[in-house]
Amino acid sequence: NQELIEIEPDKSPIGHFVNEDYGLFTNKTEKIIENDMIYLFSDGYSDQFGGHNQQERKNGGIKFKYKNFKNLLVECSSLDVSDQSKKLSKTLADWQGNLEQLDDICVIGVRI
Repeated sequence: NQELIEIEPDKSPIGHFVNEDYGLFTNKTEKIIENDMIYLFSDGYSDQFGGHNQQERKNGGIKFKYKNFKNLLVECSSLDVSDQSKKLSKTLADWQGNLEQLDDICVIGVRI
């Protein structure tokens, strides 16, 4: 059963100071079972500009978008972790083409 369960993040930046006008981080729990995948990621992958082809990459391209990234995670979640890494890297490289990477891209996946 490939189901994506999202845990809403707090809207506080990492590394903020307590006296700044941000809320505190909240504890959140979710039931996990053997072979579940847990992903933590920055917004860099979904915000990367590119396209399915050279025409879409013209004039700076279009964003990969969060919906496509979530679908990609579900699609590759049943693969071995090393194969997931390869698929994520290849998909990003194919999307990005010769456009520059604009932001940090961090994706961490752990199989339980």
